[in-house]
Amino acid sequence: MTTLRISSCSLNQTPMDWSGNLANIKQAIELAHQSGATLLITPELSISGYGCEDFFHSPHVARRALKSVGALARFIPRSMAVSVGLPVMINNRIYNAVALVTRKGIHGMSLKRNLAANGLHYEQRWFTPWTGSKNSAVQLDGMQTATPIGNPVYQINGVKIGFEICEDAWVANRTSERFFNQGVDVIANPSASHFAIGKFRTRKRLVEESSRVYSACYVLSNLSGCESGRAIYDGGAMIAVDGMLVAKGERLHMSDVEVICADVDLSRSRIGQISNSQRYFEVHDFDSEQTIEVGLSDSELMHKLTPTPLNQPWEESEHEEHEEALRAISLGLRDWLKKTGTDGYALSLSGGADSALVASSVYCSVVFELRERIAKTAAGSQCRLPAHLSKFLTSQRISEFDKYSTGADCQQVVLKTARAIMANMLTTAYQASANSGPVTREAAQKVAQSFGAKFLSLDISAAVDNYQAMVAKATALDLNWEEHDIALQNIQARVRSPSIWFIANLENKLLLTTSNMSEGAVGYCTMDGDSSGVLAPICGVTKTRILKLLLWLERHGFCYQDGQTMKLSALSYINNQRPTAELRPGEQRDEDDLMPFDVLDRMVFLTLEAGMPPRDTFETMTEEFTAIDKSLMADYTVKFFKLLFRNQWKRDRQAPGFHIEVNSLDPKTYKRFPLLSSGYQEELAYLESGQYQYLRLDLPGL
Repeated sequence: MTTLRISSCSLNQTPMDWSGNLANIKQAIELAHQSGATLLITPELSISGYGCEDFFHSPHVARRALKSVGALARFIPRSMAVSVGLPVMINNRIYNAVALVTRKGIHGMSLKRNLAANGLHYEQRWFTPWTGSKNSAVQLDGMQTATPIGNPVYQINGVKIGFEICEDAWVANRTSERFFNQGVDVIANPSASHFAIGKFRTRKRLVEESSRVYSACYVLSNLSGCESGRAIYDGGAMIAVDGMLVAKGERLHMSDVEVICADVDLSRSRIGQISNSQRYFEVHDFDSEQTIEVGLSDSELMHKLTPTPLNQPWEESEHEEHEEALRAISLGLRDWLKKTGTDGYALSLSGGADSALVASSVYCSVVFELRERIAKTAAGSQCRLPAHLSKFLTSQRISEFDKYSTGADCQQVVLKTARAIMANMLTTAYQASANSGPVTREAAQKVAQSFGAKFLSLDISAAVDNYQAMVAKATALDLNWEEHDIALQNIQARVRSPSIWFIANLENKLLLTTSNMSEGAVGYCTMDGDSSGVLAPICGVTKTRILKLLLWLERHGFCYQDGQTMKLSALSYINNQRPTAELRPGEQRDEDDLMPFDVLDRMVFLTLEAGMPPRDTFETMTEEFTAIDKSLMADYTVKFFKLLFRNQWKRDRQAPGFHIEVNSLDPKTYKRFPLLSSGYQEELAYLESGQYQYLRLDLPGL
């Protein structure tokens, strides 16, 4: 056999949603079968869900996953083989496995060799790595015969196939090297590769180069959506041959199932292996290279595949990073709405940048999903609204969408329907204190109204006065801004929390917080105030990116379809003012309280990604920001590190949020710092002393 029709997919799975996950896999199988595919690759741990975390320690999870595979086998057409990911228990150890399944059952299991333990991954906590140099066979629950395990090679109708699982492809000693020595034609990579801005380009290079280096067809499948609440997966299944993509799936899509298909000419890869110079240096162990024979009947649905574009229109945008960030946040919000089953979101809308971006993302999540629903509805079919959106509409509105969604006025129908949904899905509240001004109130109202969201205006001044009077009487203090600045600022933020929580509870909504990554780094937020809520959608986004996103949305707009963009013009009310907390009398600016946001964000990056201590950070910053005086940069550096370590407890109490930037300060999933530490006291003392002006000291132990 010299040609093979291969399918890969991205699936939006949920931890331990056995019936839902199985339904998605079955739908992918059906779509692949209709395309005439012989082989379908599904993502890593597609049966159980990737994010089961410590539930992987529960034996029933592995047993239930194996039972699901058995049920799935009966559904697979006789002309297909399907790979599924699941946890498997062997000798009271849990392995991250990929099973190759046909109608006849499980033919073998590939076990993950390299467990991801960096960034937001903690696989070594749950799984045991497969370290065997040779394959083996074990008796699994309910199986009549022993199942081959390890890193087996399968031969399907004369085509050799091997699996390396996600992290196995990102290390130096790759599983693919073994497969190259065994003459494997197709290397499949079932993945759970999380989203970060710009990361897809690296993943794409990996797939393309793997197909070239190992002279094999390389197939990657990936999860999509906010699977278990924090990490977002961007899909983007890929098939590559000879260093070039031949098929690529959509990224950051709202569909639960997305399938791609390609015809692969294996003769090209085989010639590449014959001529590859690496053949001179290998010693073969043919005993370990025995293959598992898998016989399939011929597909009766073979037809010529229709070529599809490799990129979505938004991926061709010069603003691709902005498009990625907006779509990732929107996808996460959509999944929280859908998977929690609650009645939408509540948001304290301050008239500032952070809350405006959160509100914009909620709106965009609705627009993106409605537009995608229409685009993927076959001609002549009726476009159906999903239950998590239709519950916000009257039956008349639902009928109008179903009737007109495929017409020429599609965009107007989407916008009209989105506004109707937002009226019931998002409730916003502007909560004014004595220090709030008309500019921010107008900005909040205009933004909410432009999206069709419910807008409430509350005055918290009396509640703030009551607290101040009560505490002043009890402590016999004459409260004033010179001596009690922080306490007087924070009471306003904290008084806002009960009101918006009250509203959220009344309407069965999830309360969104507006914390961002930059201000979270230095604790520029009020615990049980503006940080109060269920979900922090933008806590993984820097302030400089937030400001750029808002300008882009107002002046350029996101890609709606083809060459069309959609602007959010009401954001001009936000962009025409400087960020302010409005918590003290007079003009208050966030950058005056902290430092310029570009300086702050660069320090965050140097600390998280480069691991720089204060002294190295200071020297790098002075080289990069030449317009800032050295003494002022020293003050900024000292302030940053003191606040970074002083406020770790705040980050530990932060609501869960999405991983958006390459790095993160989320202690639950990415960067863990101690709650108590010395906080670089010696280096900060050196910077405070001004000695950097004269000579470089080599401090003991540094």
